[in-house]
Parts: sequence; structure tokens; C-alpha cells
Amino acid sequence: MIPLKDNIPSRGWPVANWIIIGLCIFVFLGQIRPGPRAQGRMIERFGLIPVRVLHPGQPVTITERAPVRTFFGVRMAERSHVARRPPFNPWLTLLTCIFLHAGWLHLLGNMWFLFVF
Repeated sequence: MIPLKDNIPSRGWPVANWIIIGLCIFVFLGQIRPGPRAQGRMIERFGLIPVRVLHPGQPVTITERAPVRTFFGVRMAERSHVARRPPFNPWLTLLTCIFLHAGWLHLLGNMWFLFVF
């Protein structure tokens, strides 16, 4: 069931909620603007990768599986690359990952529940 409102009335204007909703929408629009490859790079750079936080000095290798068209049909190929480092301390990705969303439904669902509750 999709909630439409909360039973507990608020006493004031939810300024912090509106700021967080605005920031999430702004980041998501910047995330989808460049295209799917750049979106993945942004997630790698600002998303939370546990090994990056637990072992900050080690490089992080990302392995992707993608379909490749060949003469004999389509097969899955693996590609590996080293993820770019975040422009700040890796511990801050605990905060920046909150503003990243995987798609429109993910964003709308999270913002709806943030708005209602």
C-alpha cells in the first residue's frame, strides 16, 4: 500500500526535508545527464565501495559483464578497470552515497517516503 500522508501532524515547515529532496533531485539529474557510461563512473567515484573505506590505500578493480555481439551470436564478456578515486577522503562516501539513485523509480520512491514521513 502506498502511503498518502502520516497520522502525526507536523508543527512546522519541513525545511530540512525539502533541502534533502532538492539535493537528491539535483544530483540525480547530474547523474543521468551524461549517459549510462558516465553514470556508472559517477557511482564508482561517489558511491560507497566497502573495500575503499576499509582499505583506503588499495586500488579498487571493477569487473563488468556485458553482452558482446560476435559472428556466432551474442556472448558475455568481462572487462576490468581500476575505479577512479573519490576527490576526498573515502569515509565521506558514507555521506555522498545517500544522494545517488539507480533510476527514476528509486528516486521517486525514496523522495515520496521522505516527503510523507
